[in-house]
Amino acid sequence: MKTTTIAGRLAVLALATAGVSACGSSSNSSSTTTATVTTQAAGLSRAELAAKANTICTTAKTQSAKIASPANIASDATAAAAYFDQVFPITDAETKEIQALTPAADVAPDWQKFVAAQVAADQLLQTLKQKADAKDSSGLKDLAKVQPTGQKVSVAAKKIGATACA
Repeated sequence: MKTTTIAGRLAVLALATAGVSACGSSSNSSSTTTATVTTQAAGLSRAELAAKANTICTTAKTQSAKIASPANIASDATAAAAYFDQVFPITDAETKEIQALTPAADVAPDWQKFVAAQVAADQLLQTLKQKADAKDSSGLKDLAKVQPTGQKVSVAAKKIGATACA
């Protein structure tokens, strides 16, 4: 399976109906500069947020690349349930890690749009997972929301520079 982000995983689902810790590096050094403390207290800059989000999304991509997307996701509830049961924990962890990041004031509006789009996509995947697990055919209607939801994540991610999340 090709590597995908939460937006990409949603896009894969849309295509199927037609035929997702701030993992920054840490140091063992005990010294902390004043600039680092000030940046952390004020929130992360656009570049810092993008770097951390890209790391989070890359980790999710790596994990999700191990999961085969069923070709019959729209017609086989068992296959859909198995897929969503594997994908949702990855996207949910990705979303929680992204939500844990604190933006600086100047980037907060763009960051909040990205986080809101990410949360909406995660919630859609949760709904799809629950309906597939229950073999609830109304989940097929929810698949129509996949493409626009994924597009919102992609646009918001690009705006903050989180290209790995787009």
